[in-house]
Amino acid sequence: RLDRYTPKQAFEMLALEADRNDGCFDKIGFFRAFKSIVKAQGGLNDKDEQDRLIVVLHRLFRIFDQDGNGFVDFEEVASGLSVLCSGDKETKAQAAFDLYDYDGDGFISLSEMERYLRSIFLIMYEAQPNTRARAGGVSPEELAEITAEQVFVDADLNGDGKLSLEEFSKWYSKDNSSAAAVKGMAQSVPDWISLDEVRRLTKLGKYTPQEAFDRLARAANAESYVNKRSFFVAFNDIIEESGGIESEEDQDKLVLVLNRLFDLFDVDNNGVVDFQEMASGLSVLCGGSRDDKLANAFALYDYDGDGFISLDEMTHYLSCVFKVMFQMQPSTQQKMGGVSAEELALATAQQVFVDYDLNQDGKLSFDEFKEWYTQENTQE
Repeated sequence: RLDRYTPKQAFEMLALEADRNDGCFDKIGFFRAFKSIVKAQGGLNDKDEQDRLIVVLHRLFRIFDQDGNGFVDFEEVASGLSVLCSGDKETKAQAAFDLYDYDGDGFISLSEMERYLRSIFLIMYEAQPNTRARAGGVSPEELAEITAEQVFVDADLNGDGKLSLEEFSKWYSKDNSSAAAVKGMAQSVPDWISLDEVRRLTKLGKYTPQEAFDRLARAANAESYVNKRSFFVAFNDIIEESGGIESEEDQDKLVLVLNRLFDLFDVDNNGVVDFQEMASGLSVLCGGSRDDKLANAFALYDYDGDGFISLDEMTHYLSCVFKVMFQMQPSTQQKMGGVSAEELALATAQQVFVDYDLNQDGKLSFDEFKEWYTQENTQE
């Protein structure tokens, strides 16, 4: 819930707990502080969210408890977590600046900047595993030192070896400086995401579409909608059936992937997704033969069972597939010229009907659909 607070508001709530331990948190106090923040925003009613929160808080605490003594420094925690807070650039810059102006003289030294950036990078490395790779494999500490030196080159305009609030704020708001690099890493799509990796994490590559749909269908209610909790439970069953998750890192990746997949189809943010749309999109992740996938894709959209697919049904089906491909293989959208999944689906469906609606009756038979599906230049 930190995205609902400015840094100053979040720091004030965290400080109440830290003040009990001379500016430090023990794990109980750390958890208590975040419980207060979450409770102030209405709490978490979903058991899955509660479980994920516990995992996240354990990992965040471990990031800052470098010596394993069971305590973390308030100012380091607050600086690192500032990247998760809301507020405009000026609000975040002022809050970060205030944290490290220890003596109140209105300036930040190079060593203070290094400490601030180290806390930020610790959070980013943990939250986005691709950050280390993008930074050339260096540690958060090494990256902080390098970046701090570059910050002073960019921001210390008068060359006095310290940053005023004005200099710090100008650096923070620039788009062509070291600030842009820092913020860019925080907003990037993890570079480990690919269709093959998502297949591996979700285990869908071990199932034919029909086998996967049968298992996922258990999550749907009577109206064929799936809520997030049921979505996670269904995948948990699939994964456990396939041997489970091999590492803590894979578990973290899986949570991110499942959240992204669900959000893809929860377009109106009402917490439920249409089973048929979800199943169509996920079919691109399944294993099995091309004929397995073909038969199941066709069956999903032959609503009335008359053995034909209309242009609207084809467009809708392809839109679901392209949504998954664009999200889980980001290079796909770039290769397609930056068009949306919906635009690409419509253009593709129209071309399919031009090429394969041989009798021009405005609908595709199974044989016509199969002819398109099995062409060598058709990509799943």
